[in-house]
Amino acid sequence: MNPTTSESPAVFGTYTRTLAALNVCLLIAAVLFPIAGVLLDVIASVFNDSGHVPEATAPIIRFLFLDGLFALILFIWQMKTRKHLFAVLPAARKSMVGLGVAYVVIAIINLFQFYLFSLPLAAIGIWWIVVFSRSSTRATFENHQSSPESLPPAS
Repeated sequence: MNPTTSESPAVFGTYTRTLAALNVCLLIAAVLFPIAGVLLDVIASVFNDSGHVPEATAPIIRFLFLDGLFALILFIWQMKTRKHLFAVLPAARKSMVGLGVAYVVIAIINLFQFYLFSLPLAAIGIWWIVVFSRSSTRATFENHQSSPESLPPAS
C-alpha cells in the first residue's frame, strides 16, 4: 500500500469483524473464568487433606475472577467502540489505541500467573496499537465525512 494514500473505510470492516470475534471470546471468558474459579475453590476444599490446599489455590482463583472481570470490561468497551468504528469516528481510533494499551497491561498482569494466556493478549494489544497509531489510519479517521444515517444514535 502506498504510504501517501489513506486507507478506505472498507478496510475497517476487517477490524470490526475481528472485534466481533474477540467479543464472542470475551463473553465466553467472562462466564467461564468465574465458573472455573468457583469449581477450583470447591475442588480444593473437598480434597483438602493437608490443610494447605485452599491457600495454594487462592492466587489462581483470584486471577480467574480478575480475568473474568477484565473480560467483561473489555467486552463492554469493545461493543461501544465497534459502533463508532462502523461510522469511522475519530474517537473510535483513540479508543482502539486505548484498547491496545489495555490488552498489553492485562497481558503483563497475567504474565505472573497465566504465562501462555498473556501471549495472545499482548499480540492483540500490540496489533491494535500499531494499526491505529499509523499516520494513514489517523488521516482516514480525521478526514472521513460520515453520512448522518451511519452515525450511532446520541447517548
